[in-house]
Formats: sequence, structure tokens, C-alpha cells
Amino acid sequence: MQGLTPATFGLVWLTLIILSCGQVCIKLGLGEGGIPTGSNPARMIINIIAAIFRPRVLLGFSLYVVGTFIWLYVLSRVSLSIAFPLFSMSYFLVVILSATVLKERVAWRYAVVGLVLISIGVSFIGFSSPPKKHVNVANASASAISTPIRDRR
Repeated sequence: MQGLTPATFGLVWLTLIILSCGQVCIKLGLGEGGIPTGSNPARMIINIIAAIFRPRVLLGFSLYVVGTFIWLYVLSRVSLSIAFPLFSMSYFLVVILSATVLKERVAWRYAVVGLVLISIGVSFIGFSSPPKKHVNVANASASAISTPIRDRR
């Protein structure tokens, strides 16, 4: 397992952008009528299923699938303790996209303070220790299975 390279750092950001855009698409799709609720649970389930098949919601889910495949590749190359804290940078993207694309009101004074605190925390986590040597669990298991017991001593 290697540390964070410029290429994997770029893939982390690509994943963040794709997943954040997926969130916005889902929100836009749900804004096309919302999900009517009521006291009838069966009707509510039908409304949720109908909302899932709205084009923008489907686009959001599709972006999630693409982002997940890229994230799987990133995790195969970078330690989770390094990659996942970077994932919290999606808060920046979602706040900015919410304000610009969705025209949501954002209390910027508090949002900026919160985002700065998140950034500081991510920096401490991401750079607190060098990446550790990775043991390929699949190869270790395969060699343990294929090695006769008498040769394992």
C-alpha cells in the first residue's frame, strides 16, 4: 500500500466532486414534487419508489456508482487512515453547491468557521503519521492455504 500520490490525490478529489454532484442531482430530483407523506405507510413506500425513478434522482445514483468504483480503486492504493479524512472535504463542495446550484441559504459566517475547523482536523489526521507497510491479505491468505502445515514452522 502506497501513500498518497498526486494521481491518487486527484482521484480522491474526482470522487468527491462526483459524489457531491450526485447529492445535488438527488436533491434536485426530489425537488420535482418531493415525496408526499401521510399516515398510510404503503402509500409512502409507493411515493418513495416513484421518486427513485425520477431522471435526476437516477442520475444522482449513477454518479454514486461511478464515484464508488473510483473510490474502490483509491482504497486499493492508499491507506484508509489517509484517504477517508480527505473525504470529509466533501463538506466544502456540498455547502458551495447547495448555495450556488440549489440556491439554499447558507449562514456563511458559521459555515466558514466550521469548514476551517474541519480542514484543520483533516490536516492533523492526514499528516499525523506516515503510511504503514501494507500486508496484502489476499496473498497472505492464499500462501498460508497453499503451504503444507509441516512447512509453516
